[in-house]
Amino acid sequence: MTGHECKLTDQDGYTRRGEEGELLWVENVTHKAAGKGTKLCSDGFIHYYDYPEIAVFMNPIHAVIQNPRCWEIAIGEGEIKRDGQLKSGTKGTVTTIREIPLPVITTEQKVEIAIRCAMTRQRPAKWTQWAEKWLSGEDRTSEAAYWAARAASWTASWAASWTASEAAYWTASDATSEASWTASWAAYEASDARLREEDLDIITIIRRVLCASTT
Repeated sequence: MTGHECKLTDQDGYTRRGEEGELLWVENVTHKAAGKGTKLCSDGFIHYYDYPEIAVFMNPIHAVIQNPRCWEIAIGEGEIKRDGQLKSGTKGTVTTIREIPLPVITTEQKVEIAIRCAMTRQRPAKWTQWAEKWLSGEDRTSEAAYWAARAASWTASWAASWTASEAAYWTASDATSEASWTASWAAYEASDARLREEDLDIITIIRRVLCASTT
């Protein structure tokens, strides 16, 4: 136990609302995975996050819960599997303790987190030049969104990543949509398996960005 484990639900306390495996979570309720699956993303495991910061950062490409609530949980004995730092699951029991505040990560912070994750690996010179300008605030134009997408396309595990990122770039018509779209690719950037090697601590990067923004 790290003392940070948490679970996201919708505003009514449900996960997988209206789908197979729907569960209601309220304070001091216990659930255990009912299925026999052996993979993390199966009915054999109940998903959770080790840190609230990871929960809110990965929600856009995991559960995609609109306006989620965050619950501190206790994990009972049982097999645990982890997808790097990004998601965990247990075959044991999960008990809600109390609702806790969900960290707020702004669009700008999500983009910065993605960039800083990407910068831990060698990147083409033009991308690195753009990244440094974005971080300094010198260049955050629509071309910046394009290069953020390229960051994801170079490292993403999904074969269709470049097609999707290119389509998203061309449909971003104003600064707001560009920023929102870029943030969605931030999660893809951080979730790449090759970015989860021993010298990349995503939770540390997230916390540094959040702390820097409040000082």
